[in-house]
Parts: sequence; structure tokens; C-alpha cells
Amino acid sequence: MLDYHQMLLRGPSPITVAQRELIAAYVSALNACDYCHGVHAATAAAFGVAEDLVTDLLADVDTAPVDEPMKPVLRLVRTLTLDRRGCARPTWRPSTRPGGTSVPCTMR
Repeated sequence: MLDYHQMLLRGPSPITVAQRELIAAYVSALNACDYCHGVHAATAAAFGVAEDLVTDLLADVDTAPVDEPMKPVLRLVRTLTLDRRGCARPTWRPSTRPGGTSVPCTMR
């Protein structure tokens, strides 16, 4: 399990380590797991993420001060975390940023 965690959060990815820790802190907050949220929020802060950003995301992803390309990712994460049925019927599609840089998904 630790190898999977290491690969997921620290392995090669177009998503930065700070962004991945932000996602993990956000998911942990949505799940109301105080321990995991605390660990990931502290790690995200160590990588330069503002400490109150998860609170802003919980209030409203669209108005949170996060890079625009991350907003569709965070909306998808929210859907998959809070609505398990969302896994059965995908509400996302692969996408690319201007210039051809891949991003994991966008909401339809």
C-alpha cells in the first residue's frame, strides 16, 4: 500500500505534487477524515499550497483561488467522493489544455 501511495502522490505526473496533495486533502475533508485531512493539508502547505484553500474549495470550487485547469479535476473528485453512483455512469471525458498538455478529465 505504501508503494502505491508513493507512486500516486510522488510518481511522474502532469499534476504537481502540491496539486496532488491538495486533491488528497480535499478528498479527506469531503470524507470527514480528520487524520488524513490533517496530514495531506500539512504536506500540501509544505509544497506551497495556502492553508485555507481546502476550506475555500469546500465552500465553492468555482470561486476558490485555484488554477482554472484544476477546477474540473476538483469537481470530478467531489462527485466521485460524494456520489458513489457517479462511478457507474461517467460524467467526465479526457481533455487537453491549450497547447496539448494533457489533463486527467473535464466534467461534461
